[in-house]
Amino acid sequence: MVAKILESFPSMDRALDYNETKVTQGVASVIGVPGIDGNTLDEIRKVFESYEHRNISTRKVSFHMTLCPGEGEGMSDQNAFSLARDMMESLGYGNQPFVVFKHEDIERVHYHV
Repeated sequence: MVAKILESFPSMDRALDYNETKVTQGVASVIGVPGIDGNTLDEIRKVFESYEHRNISTRKVSFHMTLCPGEGEGMSDQNAFSLARDMMESLGYGNQPFVVFKHEDIERVHYHV
């Protein structure tokens, strides 16, 4: 398993737009949304926007990470979601809402958090 933390930005728009495009193309899906009532992309976006506007002193509020199982390392969606939740907790983001997307747009299934 390789976890990679991607660049932070002033909003979640970039990460959400990227993942929303993949969902629309049919190569990604939402597998978990702890801390968010509902699981539509519009509902998810509204929750993140409300959090972004609460903390005006933080310049880069986004957090985006990928989880990539190694070659031959099978992982169920439930295991990937549990790993993402554990990692978010360990990184100090356990009380924040987040979303886990499963991507199947390349040969190797991977997850975006």
